Amino acid sequence: MSTSDDLDPKFIAYGELADTVKWLRALGLDCVFDGSDALPDVILKAAQENRIFISLKTLPSTKRVSALILKSEEFGSQVNEILDNCPGPVKFKLFSRCMKCNEVLEDCQDELDEIPDSVRERNLKVLYCQRCCKHYWRGSHVERMLEKLAAIGLNIEKIIH
Repeated sequence: MSTSDDLDPKFIAYGELADTVKWLRALGLDCVFDGSDALPDVILKAAQENRIFISLKTLPSTKRVSALILKSEEFGSQVNEILDNCPGPVKFKLFSRCMKCNEVLEDCQDELDEIPDSVRERNLKVLYCQRCCKHYWRGSHVERMLEKLAAIGLNIEKIIH
């Protein structure tokens, strides 16, 4: 039985899209990226994992993958272009993925020794990436990111609620 998460689009980015990948992950979208991967390897992975290939460069003709060749070189326009071309509605899960490796974050139940005292004192929810061992919490950087997402034209109030 498939869940709504199974229906959400999955992406694989190729080329100079590191900034765009970061913002897709901030929206909670599954986006794999390794700037060192060769194009044939990226296409193969896209086909194997049923991912939408996104790039600034034209993809050689293939029916193996769904591809979106971005027109803009600016991350905000790229994010909007990707969202506008998603098949079906997209369910956003803001700040639910590791910004570094794309892993889904988990609630942190462990001792929080490496978390700043100010975070513990404010009793903020802490999330953890099992792969990178990185902790995340809703600090002032999150508010700045939400402002930046709003500045590129995303209706943040609609996404949050």
